[in-house]
Amino acid sequence: MQELIKKNIEPLIAFEIMERVRKGKGLTTEQEELLINKNIPSW
Repeated sequence: MQELIKKNIEPLIAFEIMERVRKGKGLTTEQEELLINKNIPSW
């Protein structure tokens, strides 16, 4: 979550992404597009 915030993702969105990944639910297409647009590397 902190890494996403450091890369200029809004804290609430970073939290939602972290929780979805933690619970194994995967990301929505909107979240994936946001990460791609912000040049966040895939893990």
